Amino acid sequence: MNDLHPIPVILLTGYLGAGKTTLANRILDYWLAGSLRPAMVINEFGSVSIDARLLDAGREPLFEINRGSLFCTCTQDTMVKVMVQMAGYRPPRDTVLMEATGVADTATLAGTLSIGPIRGRFRVAQNICLVDAYLFPKVCETLPVVPRQIEQASAVLLNKTDLVEPEALAAVEETVRRLNPSLPIIETRYADIDPAHLLALSDGWKSGKAQASAPPIFAMQVTLETEGVLDRPRLAAFLDSQVSGLLRGKGPVSLREGVYLVEWVRQGWMRMPKPGLAEDRNRLVLVGSRRSAGELQERLDACQEKS
Repeated sequence: MNDLHPIPVILLTGYLGAGKTTLANRILDYWLAGSLRPAMVINEFGSVSIDARLLDAGREPLFEINRGSLFCTCTQDTMVKVMVQMAGYRPPRDTVLMEATGVADTATLAGTLSIGPIRGRFRVAQNICLVDAYLFPKVCETLPVVPRQIEQASAVLLNKTDLVEPEALAAVEETVRRLNPSLPIIETRYADIDPAHLLALSDGWKSGKAQASAPPIFAMQVTLETEGVLDRPRLAAFLDSQVSGLLRGKGPVSLREGVYLVEWVRQGWMRMPKPGLAEDRNRLVLVGSRRSAGELQERLDACQEKS
């Protein structure tokens, strides 16, 4: 691949829990059904990747970049290595799908893809931002990165529209249009959209900011891992005690009934069966205000079922 034929990149952005992984699976299925050769980059703020375990990437290469945003200098070396490897595939990859962490400031993407070894080898075809219609009013007011993601987008999926009343939905759409007046806005539930329609939208991406030098200061992450089967009531009590200041919580856990994905997106904790996940450890990533990792690890360990 040379400068005349850069690999197109589809970037998925949006706040934590907006539906990026669901949409990524839809796009990957569509590409694979059309015999394309995609590659996938998934980026999570925590040190343990949770969303990568939920992607049906098939035989296609999937790369994980954790411990910071794709667009921060703290992950620059890893990002360059991944992109160099991707550009060297033979036969070449037809396209790249990138799922950014929910707290990423995507305004720095231009600087990220212009670093020496990968300059000219990739181009941003689209920057698709998912907006959680239910949570958007609150997070837009409290987290500056949320409106910036919309300002930099080439299209918005206004997702989870079934959770809000028509007047509230209209207010969210008005705010989105004020942030980016020319933006195509598509209303969805469960990120259910025909990928062919979404990917055919015209490219409107633009950016001119340099890379950030540090992760977002408003979010801290704690990664917890423990072995064994967890006791449901003790785990529920532990999770409910973490609500204050929590922006995001997610991870697979083993209960007596099987493997579940527990997830917090401000509406409360949800527990979903994931029989396809073969987990040897319980993993939980918490993103939010500062927490004592040591104390939390002890409390999670105490959730193990007694033998």
